[in-house]
Amino acid sequence: MHQSTVQLPTLCARCGENPPVTQHIVQEHRRSLSPWTLLTMLIGVRVSRSEYIQYTAPLCADCAAKVKSRQTLGRVIMALGFLVTAGAALMLVLSYNNLSSTIGLTSQQLIAHYQSLMPQGIVILLGLVIALIGSSVSKISFASVRKGLYKFYNPTYQAAFAALNPAAVKNAR
Repeated sequence: MHQSTVQLPTLCARCGENPPVTQHIVQEHRRSLSPWTLLTMLIGVRVSRSEYIQYTAPLCADCAAKVKSRQTLGRVIMALGFLVTAGAALMLVLSYNNLSSTIGLTSQQLIAHYQSLMPQGIVILLGLVIALIGSSVSKISFASVRKGLYKFYNPTYQAAFAALNPAAVKNAR
């Protein structure tokens, strides 16, 4: 896990204005996909690069409440997506319990039977997409961190951070 020691400004990392009252720990896991990764996957070997990033972002009370609210919303959306997926999967399993009634059917009747299961499959995919959206909503990031170099999204906070940590922002994109 990549974590460097840096000095944090006495500003909120989100709004860049108010003094912080709490620290928010951001953890990110990135996987890179390169041509080498794709080539090795073709022969059944997986070679990929992972990077774990963790940094602390100071937040004022208002921004901390907004961050918590967004994370809660994301988790609720994720739970909804998983409930939709589980319900559709249960319906699919119950539909498959009627397979004994398919004995002796013609191929066209079998195709029609399996096509009738398509809506459950679509709902399962929809539930997974909803869960993925919820996961995306719940992830909060205040900076781009690459190879120990920080680029905070708030320009006021970035300028204050750069003044305290010039080596940690050099050539940051």
